[in-house]
Amino acid sequence: MNERAVYGMIREMRPISRAELARRSGLSKPTVSLALRTLVDSGLVGDVGMESGKPGRAGLLFDPIADVCLAMAVVIDPNSIRCSLHDLDAVELGAYDETIESLQPDGVVDLIATVIDKMLATSLDAKARLTTASVAVPAIVKPATGDVSWPTPTGTVRTERLAERLAEVTGLSVTVTNSIHMAALGEITSGAAAGHRDVALVAHGAQRGVGVIVDGDLVVGAHGSAGLGANSGVAGAGLTDLVSAALVVDPDLIVLSDISRPSDEQSLDSDGLEAIRRDAAGIGVVVSELGSAAVTAGAVAMAVAAAIEVAFETRLDRIAAV
Repeated sequence: MNERAVYGMIREMRPISRAELARRSGLSKPTVSLALRTLVDSGLVGDVGMESGKPGRAGLLFDPIADVCLAMAVVIDPNSIRCSLHDLDAVELGAYDETIESLQPDGVVDLIATVIDKMLATSLDAKARLTTASVAVPAIVKPATGDVSWPTPTGTVRTERLAERLAEVTGLSVTVTNSIHMAALGEITSGAAAGHRDVALVAHGAQRGVGVIVDGDLVVGAHGSAGLGANSGVAGAGLTDLVSAALVVDPDLIVLSDISRPSDEQSLDSDGLEAIRRDAAGIGVVVSELGSAAVTAGAVAMAVAAAIEVAFETRLDRIAAV
């Protein structure tokens, strides 16, 4: 679809003129003009003024409209829950934090829905434009069913169809992902691994495991336990063992992080770090610049990407129906 190609290019190269869109996309100017008209009529794109500093006739510049839809990022820890509201440029519009005495798996659906309602209580307009929520949980999430297996002192407690049940309660498009996996996505989005395509995040704090990015995509595995469970060789593992597990996926960068701690508490002694780098045999090894914020960054990236898709599909469907 030409509108999708043009919209994606505008988001990537913003602001951009009609002529430049035609030149870079290979589409004809009439085709680009028609796609632009549809995108503008749908409210996805607007003009932001004229080109300047170029010879010849100046053209209108087009930019995506960031607040046409909104996205929610939710991060659950054993003792807290945080939600933040974002526009399609991932700009934070507000946040809400709540301390919880202990995480109760059987009440997690109501907990998340209640916190989202509290976050939106003062803005009916934001509630109307909110379309997606991405939830990070300290548990294994099975992709096919959305079942979540929560670790407890006495074993594992399962919450069935968490994403589906949240969607029913909130009316949103919901994704649920493990916190370590989400942190890996956050590191390539805005952390130490930005610009890298093949990355392993080694989480070595209270939550331990390896989050894997291959060719820019998050890999969670068929059962959602890639790099997390006993079958991955990381359950209860020390840092050296975790790095060894990360090396198996042959990344071009390994990020070391305690995702339960903030960025200013991400430290390893220099001797230990150098030993890890020697063992990594030429693969880059860095300490996280984000720490726990990587989980939020990943949740924001996932929620915003879903919201962009929802915005595109729903807005163009409305135009087509007229």
